Amino acid sequence: MTTDDIRILKTGTCPSLSGKSKLTYEIGAGPASEICMRITKNSGAGMFGKGWVELEGIHKLVNDKPITSTTLAPLFKGGSANSAGFLLAVMKYEGLVQESGRAYERLDGKAFFAEIKTLMGTPGKAAAKPAKTKTASPKPAVYVTEVHGPLVPTPRKPAKKSAKR
Repeated sequence: MTTDDIRILKTGTCPSLSGKSKLTYEIGAGPASEICMRITKNSGAGMFGKGWVELEGIHKLVNDKPITSTTLAPLFKGGSANSAGFLLAVMKYEGLVQESGRAYERLDGKAFFAEIKTLMGTPGKAAAKPAKTKTASPKPAVYVTEVHGPLVPTPRKPAKKSAKR
């Protein structure tokens, strides 16, 4: 599944399982309304795979077994070892799993699925992607999730002109 096939429903941030970094993630819906997740940013140094993972694939993989990052590792073939742990952090933050000893257990996620259903528009169907239109600017849309510093540039003093001799 490619990024072009996914309609992004939500962008969020959560702590990693260790609490040492902040993860940015996206939740999206595929063409057949399949719910997908991916990590897009890590404030720490750990590498990760940026591919989409279908929630249904996670459910099939974990069934009712205790969940660890090792349990989720097959979802990230050939990628970073961090990817599964980061995905588990997102699932914990979204209320899909909870700690149970040294592993995690699956929760019903009612609040998560209610939010996703609302974001999708029509129950059970992803809302249609808006038609692509030509814009005057070739720049992609930018969504501000964090602001560092003032929004308006600080006025600068004019540079002194040097006297030419």
